[in-house]
Amino acid sequence: MDDYLARIGVARPPAGVDGLRILQRAHLGTVPFENLSIHLGEPIDLTALPDKIVARRRGGFCYEARPGAAGHALAERACRAWHPCGMGRAIALGVPLVAVAEIAAFVLVGGWIGYGWALLAVLAASFAGMMLLRREGVRAWRGFVAAANAGQHPGERVIDGIVGLGAGVLLTVPGFVTTVAGLVLLLPPARSVARRGVQRWTERRVSTAVAGDLFGPRRVKVHKGPPEADGAVEGEIV
Repeated sequence: MDDYLARIGVARPPAGVDGLRILQRAHLGTVPFENLSIHLGEPIDLTALPDKIVARRRGGFCYEARPGAAGHALAERACRAWHPCGMGRAIALGVPLVAVAEIAAFVLVGGWIGYGWALLAVLAASFAGMMLLRREGVRAWRGFVAAANAGQHPGERVIDGIVGLGAGVLLTVPGFVTTVAGLVLLLPPARSVARRGVQRWTERRVSTAVAGDLFGPRRVKVHKGPPEADGAVEGEIV
């Protein structure tokens, strides 16, 4: 522990929250974030952190760069990020609402053009959706292979294929509401917005390394806040 404290340039801090605050600020100001071990093919060994960060004065990434991790053992815990408005809740609320909307739309259209023609229109849209699924699936695979062979990042082409598949799924589901949604998703402006949304959703749920392999270097917007009066270190995202 003494060697680690010497590495970050502080004396032994007092126990408690104030000591942890001192430790964290000193660590962030002296131990850089770096993931060279991944690119160099070095094994990730948490027991070797004192040698890597303290003796060789290198940095680390994610759990390697935790304040105090190089000075003493920390218990490992598995966890999962959770959000109260997750995908499961959205589906649970959305499916009944869509079903009610579809029934209402079918009754309205059927009263306008006749229920026989309304049923034929729904079946025709479903058939068109199945054809679109086949076409977009082949298109997405070919785009991925072409990007891989050209040494390009395949993420954008894969995302475009996923959006096309989503439009096909919406068309395939029987109903006028989903049919209209699928047709709108095929329009270039809507498709572009959907691609950006899917890409942002994907980047938030994969590691930085995987996101870089898929989409290339990430672009981050940084908003400078008011200066801190308590000696916080100001950094820049590049």
